[in-house]
Amino acid sequence: MQRGELTKRILEHLMDASSDMVYLFAAVIASPYGASRRQIEKKAQELQEGTTRTDLKRRQQDFYNIVYQLQRQGFIKKTKDRKLLLTILGREKYKKIQSRLPGRRYEPQTDNNVKVVIFDIPERERHKREWLRYQLGDLGFKMIQKSVWIGKKKLPQEFMEDIRSLKLLSYIEIFAITKTGSIRSVK
Repeated sequence: MQRGELTKRILEHLMDASSDMVYLFAAVIASPYGASRRQIEKKAQELQEGTTRTDLKRRQQDFYNIVYQLQRQGFIKKTKDRKLLLTILGREKYKKIQSRLPGRRYEPQTDNNVKVVIFDIPERERHKREWLRYQLGDLGFKMIQKSVWIGKKKLPQEFMEDIRSLKLLSYIEIFAITKTGSIRSVK
């Protein structure tokens, strides 16, 4: 997971302030690459229900390191009673991160055909590549390689419109496979 995505998630959580941050951060760190929001939330719940003391200590230290960095950059501040608050700069950073990419969530729908999504997005548009990976994972696609995803899911029209508006169409190939042959079954 890219540092910008992690920063976005921490700032988003501070805006929301609805769940325990240590467990959320631990879930982000413990989740596999390309994990969807649902998978991270499930991991956070699992961690909250039963983590070992060593794992929790290590993840807490990781969390405090990120919080320290966000404080140094002026995005958050600690109050006298040790609560974390977003600064004006932190709110601006959060809005800037949010405005770069579509914030919409797409509803996953199953399909009879296997879809293969292959992309090669240039490094200068890394944030778009990370957005695409996140959205594919959230839709229920599985990562075969970092730029090859597969799933028996429909690609929503809104998702395709967002890809078009981000000018990513020339970097993405989408295949529908009607006969699987030697490809293992995909759920």
